[in-house]
Amino acid sequence: MYNPVMNEKPLQWIASSYKDLMALPRGVRRLFGHALSLAQAGRSHVATKVLKGFGGAGVLE
Repeated sequence: MYNPVMNEKPLQWIASSYKDLMALPRGVRRLFGHALSLAQAGRSHVATKVLKGFGGAGVLE
């Protein structure tokens, strides 16, 4: 049986990214949290798009 928590990739915060996220309004934090949780499970949020400028490296924003 698939367990998303056990198959979840670790999340690493870089520089002030966590502090910056916590400074946003609660609703925005919840949306970002949901999108990050999906990404950790190998899925993507409907608002996810390819970040341009990385030569097709598959970087998402």
